[in-house]
Amino acid sequence: MVIAVLLSVLVISVSNTLNKIVIWGVSGAGTDDAEKVEALSINIYQFFTITLPLAASLLARAGRMHVAIAMVVLEMGMSIIAFAFSGVIIGGLALCG
Repeated sequence: MVIAVLLSVLVISVSNTLNKIVIWGVSGAGTDDAEKVEALSINIYQFFTITLPLAASLLARAGRMHVAIAMVVLEMGMSIIAFAFSGVIIGGLALCG
């Protein structure tokens, strides 16, 4: 119970902090049009080089925390792999035609 309270406090504080900074706007504008962001003298390539590995490390930590709660088996993703594969195939066919 104490861990759940601490995690909820952490999530709320991180979300409040992220709502107050400019990262969301830079990342959204950088994915749409990198030249416009660079015109504002923001090095968008360096920004993505820093933020994407940071996000991947946070996701890895979240996965490690989930392993402590859920049991890990080899067939964990097999229930959705067919749906994901069909989505990729249909999405690829939609781009071709």
